Amino acid sequence: MKKVMLSALLLSLPLLGYAQERFSSPEAAASAFAAAVAGKSETQLTALLGDDWRQFLPPEGADPEAVARFNRDWREGHRIVQKIIRRT
Repeated sequence: MKKVMLSALLLSLPLLGYAQERFSSPEAAASAFAAAVAGKSETQLTALLGDDWRQFLPPEGADPEAVARFNRDWREGHRIVQKIIRRT
């Protein structure tokens, strides 16, 4: 389930580019996302991901244990790796 939550996070990060809020760094955006998940704030998720965020993250029915693991793992440590893919 940890992989599912991580996948959901990774898939939703590009949406932050289309969202209403702007961030100075990917870390700031990811931290705001993690705070919204931890706080179970639909208002913050809407501000971050836009009105259609429920297409990617279920508003209800998310496995509470998976959410708890995500929150625990985020607090224990995280990092964002930016990778540039060069075409040859």
